[in-house]
Amino acid sequence: MHVYVHLDAKSEISATELNSLDSSVFVLSYRHKIQWGEISIVHATHDLYKKAFESSYDYYVLLSGEDVLIHNNVKQYLLELNGNSMFGYWSMPYEKWWGGGMFRIERPHYFNKKTQRALSERLYKYFNFFLNRQSPNTLFKKYFPTFDFFGGQQWMVLSNEAVRYYLNFVESNFKIWDVFKRAFAPDEMFIQTVLLNQKDIKIINRPSHYVRFSENASSPDYLAESEIGQLRLIGKYLFARKYAR
Repeated sequence: MHVYVHLDAKSEISATELNSLDSSVFVLSYRHKIQWGEISIVHATHDLYKKAFESSYDYYVLLSGEDVLIHNNVKQYLLELNGNSMFGYWSMPYEKWWGGGMFRIERPHYFNKKTQRALSERLYKYFNFFLNRQSPNTLFKKYFPTFDFFGGQQWMVLSNEAVRYYLNFVESNFKIWDVFKRAFAPDEMFIQTVLLNQKDIKIINRPSHYVRFSENASSPDYLAESEIGQLRLIGKYLFARKYAR
């Protein structure tokens, strides 16, 4: 097992500090400046898959810095997947997302920070026709007319076959970046849409992570130590987030 790490360009953690921990840890040389709700997190994720795929593994498990392992036998868990990939996903519109989540793709989002959304709304009001032509939905129909949008958890367990397909698709269909670069929170749609529009790779619709949201919250709750213990006993999930000692 090896660990590949992307460090946010805003982070004060040094690559040398992590590389010195263990020979199985590899830190990406390029650091994206991650902004919540923007395409930067997809670029970082893509770079992780691309680098890890150079060494070819049976499975690739995407994690964040606030995840905690809650399963007692990861190897057995992966063996039971029998070569299939796994993550929670859904077709769009999705009833559990506000407005079905369609606002994420029906208009281009130039300002995803909460303090700047009013400016984005004003731009859309006065330049409606132009911006509609640049919306993710419009570009998606233009470049990928036979595809459907999918959403899902960002945290995935992908087989070698799935990662190979994903990387080959993006390399051959670079316009997919144009589709999602102005989507809101594309990390919950980009890879999901690419993988779920093919028929040959089996993907089990089951989350790898336990995540709890309070009502109307945009970010998950932090979990208590007692909850982590209960989740370990249940044994349903591989990881839980968010957790911080």
